[in-house]
Parts: sequence; C-alpha cells; structure tokens
Amino acid sequence: RGLLAEGDCAVEVGSNIGAYTVVLADQVGKTGLVYAFEPFRKIFQIMNANVALQGYGNVVTRQVGLSSRREIVTVKAPGLEDFTNLGAARVFFQQEESVAHVPFDGLEEIEVETL
Repeated sequence: RGLLAEGDCAVEVGSNIGAYTVVLADQVGKTGLVYAFEPFRKIFQIMNANVALQGYGNVVTRQVGLSSRREIVTVKAPGLEDFTNLGAARVFFQQEESVAHVPFDGLEEIEVETL
C-alpha cells in the first residue's frame, strides 16, 4: 500500500477481473489515474463491471495485451462456465488444458501493443 500516493498514475498489465485495479484506484484517489490492461474479452468485461460497480472514475481500461512489439495473436480464450482460477489465464506460454486444469472454449484474437 505504500507504493502509491494520492495523485499518482499506475499502470496495471494483466488486470484480470480487477481485484488489484480497484485497490490501485483507491490508492491514487480522485486526482490519480490507473491504466488497466486485460486482453481476454470475458475477463475484461468482468473487470469493467467491478470498476463500475465500485464507482471509480479514475480508471482507464483497454482490452489489449502489452508486449515489446505490436501484433495480433490467436490464443485459447478462457471459458468461464467452470472456472476456479481466473488468474491462471495467460496470453503467451499457455499450458495445455490438462496441465493448467483450466477449461478453454475456443480461440480469441488479441491485439498486443507496446506501452
């Protein structure tokens, strides 16, 4: 909690469902700003709902992945119907479904940008 102060700007890469996004938004306060990046569409939508339900107006969200180069990648999209660990979703270096114990329901194209 001591890393950010009122008025700071935070960048969160791989924001997932927004559990840390709302904490960061609270720490930087109304005069600060949080940039939250989450590439997976369904998880991105949950993150936006969490931010909106908390009433934070100091969070800018983007549905993109971040990397050292711009590209479009096709990756397995996490399914949410039987999910026990949303934090296991990853864009690169994906494990086989049987190894990660994470169900996947298909493929998703993700835009990857440089920061």
